[in-house]
Amino acid sequence: MLLQSIRKTIRCTMDKQLRNKVRFDFYHWKETIVKFNRFDTRNPFLSILEKNRGLFSCRIKEGLSFFRGRIFNLDEVVSNSEDFDKFIDSDEEVFQGYDADKSGAPPHELAAEGRLNCKGQSFLYTCNNPTTVIYELRPIKHERISIAEFITTRDLNFADLRKNVSAKLIDNEVLSYLISRIAEEFSRPHYSGHNYWFTQYLAGQFINMGFDGVVFQSSLHPDGDVLVFFYSEDCKAINSRLYEIDKISISYDSILRSDLI
Repeated sequence: MLLQSIRKTIRCTMDKQLRNKVRFDFYHWKETIVKFNRFDTRNPFLSILEKNRGLFSCRIKEGLSFFRGRIFNLDEVVSNSEDFDKFIDSDEEVFQGYDADKSGAPPHELAAEGRLNCKGQSFLYTCNNPTTVIYELRPIKHERISIAEFITTRDLNFADLRKNVSAKLIDNEVLSYLISRIAEEFSRPHYSGHNYWFTQYLAGQFINMGFDGVVFQSSLHPDGDVLVFFYSEDCKAINSRLYEIDKISISYDSILRSDLI
């Protein structure tokens, strides 16, 4: 029993050391991209990802449904009282919110800088359910939201960065920790003025590896997933619905410094 306890302690110590090394190497990588070389392709982490990309890939089948939302602005669909009456009294049933064009990714010339896309890149950000869409939009009370349902138009290969994938990579701890760190970067909510360079860089590397998009868990709604399609034409909108936010709640827990590891 004593020997087993010693071995377990040694493994835990080694695991912590490895996790810390990956953390600090990853931080240095991020600093390099943001402050020095935004086009770096020589970092060892890239070789690890490229070599093992089959271990964290998943197939997104044709015909699957995903959801995308936008804060609804009536001024975008009506410009005068006549248009307003037509919109309100319309017998439209399929697209109650924005139509198919306004529900999808913006055209390249109008695409603003985003979490994974550079300005001018038209990525499609979706979630696996409407609830996660609402959480990701971070709306205020009484705000109206148009949520469209999209279906995939072909079979796709996505980089799967969800926790259950990294947890399965017990034989490749560095890859497991690396995927966890990237997922954390992707899922972290970004606010006005945030620097997107590193997450955009990472998305570009996944494109170079042949992925059609990435999927990761939402940090705002842990039961939901965020799916980013690198090619917006891989999905088409089939309907939209309008929702109004009636309540917002939040919960929190106290943590220790040791919980930061």
